[in-house]
Amino acid sequence: MGLLLLLILIVALIAVLPRWPYSYEWGYSPSRVVGLILIIILILILLNLISFWKVEIKSNDDETIIKIEKQG
Repeated sequence: MGLLLLLILIVALIAVLPRWPYSYEWGYSPSRVVGLILIIILILILLNLISFWKVEIKSNDDETIIKIEKQG
């Protein structure tokens, strides 16, 4: 779910760039809004508030085990 949202936002960011004559009147406002939303989503992913995988880390003196499972 989160990965799909991220991909949609990246495509939307590319789509709102002013490349056509009629869209030059808009300026960069639409791409700023979509870019801001994308940055917020990326920060939430980095803070692990939105997760794509479940990560478990177990450590003892000899070894560290990292277990990663796909969420969803």
